[in-house]
Amino acid sequence: MTMRVWWHDEFQDCKNDEERDNRAWAVPDTKSFLYPERPGVPCDDVEDAAEQYADYFHSHRDGWENTWPINFVVHDGNRYFIVTVDREFDPVFSGWTPVPLTVAT
Repeated sequence: MTMRVWWHDEFQDCKNDEERDNRAWAVPDTKSFLYPERPGVPCDDVEDAAEQYADYFHSHRDGWENTWPINFVVHDGNRYFIVTVDREFDPVFSGWTPVPLTVAT
């Protein structure tokens, strides 16, 4: 089963079903040009479909600029679901040897 996914904001902006179909992202079920080194992971889980699209959205659609968590709409063929996906990360801060700064007064 191929699931289709949208960023919730884009889904809401669609004016009709044709536009919605054109903006849909189908969860890949085979090797794709985006990830030729890894086989697509077929999924039959709505949450997994949203997570796969979130990975694509973050890497290829400037999703890293968004404020997370983000809502995605997933269509499983029968129903639409809203799935909230959060980005996990642990920031690491590193400092170097301090350099004196001369400030004119």
